[in-house]
Amino acid sequence: MSIDFTFSDTIAGYVTGFNNLERWYMLKTSDSREFKVYLTPTTYGRFSFDLDEPYMDASGVFNQLLSLNRQFVFTYGTFYPIEGGDMRFEAQWLVFAGNGPGNYRHEEPQWWIKQVNS
Repeated sequence: MSIDFTFSDTIAGYVTGFNNLERWYMLKTSDSREFKVYLTPTTYGRFSFDLDEPYMDASGVFNQLLSLNRQFVFTYGTFYPIEGGDMRFEAQWLVFAGNGPGNYRHEEPQWWIKQVNS
């Protein structure tokens, strides 16, 4: 199937590779699909945070976080059609579930209780 229009979507998955020089990373979803995600000069990111916590920027640590295989990340971006029927996915923003593989903020003790009380 060939898609000849742009559209935006969010992809969640685990980082399986990162190319700092070319500014892209590979993302594997829970159903084992893999996507090459391109970072742009305007891509920004944050860590997930509780409702009563301040915004926690992650843009300055992309290189460290994306270098960690198995890092879980939500990526919102735009799919662009390219020649040959392929698509290019460019990230607008990233949300990191935690600051390392296997680290999920929403699994911290009292996380959901704090959310309800916020």
